[in-house]
Amino acid sequence: MKLKSIMLGTAASLVMTTGAFAADALTDTVVPTAVDYVKVCDAFGAGFFVIPGMETCLKIGGRVRTGFEYLEDNVFLGLDANGNERWDDSYRWFANGRIDFDARTASDFGTVRSFFRIESEPDRNAVISQAFIQVGYLTAGYSDGDTVFNDDALYGNFYDDGYGAPGNGLQLNVVVDDLGGGFFVGGQVIAANNGSGLLTVDYQNDANDVALVGIVGIADQAWGSASLSGHYDNASEGFVIKATADLVITDGFGARLTAGYLDNGANVDAFIVSGAVSYDVTPDLNLFVGAIYGFNDGDDPFEINGGIGYTLAEGLTLAAEVRYADDAGDTPNTDGNFDAIVGLIRTF
Repeated sequence: MKLKSIMLGTAASLVMTTGAFAADALTDTVVPTAVDYVKVCDAFGAGFFVIPGMETCLKIGGRVRTGFEYLEDNVFLGLDANGNERWDDSYRWFANGRIDFDARTASDFGTVRSFFRIESEPDRNAVISQAFIQVGYLTAGYSDGDTVFNDDALYGNFYDDGYGAPGNGLQLNVVVDDLGGGFFVGGQVIAANNGSGLLTVDYQNDANDVALVGIVGIADQAWGSASLSGHYDNASEGFVIKATADLVITDGFGARLTAGYLDNGANVDAFIVSGAVSYDVTPDLNLFVGAIYGFNDGDDPFEINGGIGYTLAEGLTLAAEVRYADDAGDTPNTDGNFDAIVGLIRTF
């Protein structure tokens, strides 16, 4: 046999042997178990994902803020020799945070939604500020309205006072928003004196009262949205009527206008107006200014605020705001005070 034939035969046998070993190796290899990766849920907006093994979509979000605050005439020092109140300025370094859980499922009754929020207080305790279930038009549960109103007062964009309406406590809301043309109508029952933050109200106690709220409006228009709402508290027999308009002037340029009448059933009877504008100078730079004024039998309190926000990275904003408030009082802490705040906001 020629040397060339021997070499070719040897090479062929090596190839065949190698192929056999490769086939055996493929046969004996353990195939990894398929992983059920988390799926993105687009049906309810950005940030939702499908909970594995369920048809429910979940979004986990939150916010952390830290910064410095200056408050003029904020600390009471006592009375001087003439009996006049003495006040001093205060300086604060603060940090707070919150986390939200938003779960939604499509059903024959509409979207079934549950929302839960935990946030920190200055004493480092964590509190539940939102806990409600929504099924179609119906929403039931707890909402801390005070947090909602005051939340935007720091780094505010739009300044909107609650006009004395509690807005917090256990609530039962019905809002019908598919009337056509963007029109909606709603009603609300609130355990009005539950402002202590309790998640349970015992109605064997006659001291508990109920507030009633109604609203009608139009939304999702090219020019913005508008609403008219009314609030009545059966304990104080006080009421609030308020009109609100959120206007889209141009892209990145918006305004909010409000006008309301407040009667708290006791010593406050006032007509209140407020307005604010927000302008995106660039996609990362926002300017805002707002004011609120009350006509109250000669004692006309007012407040002006304005600020700037700059986006450093996705979800990270450096913000600063100044505010001047005059509550028409005679003491240093009510006759005109200047406040300022600067800090970082991280949302996710």
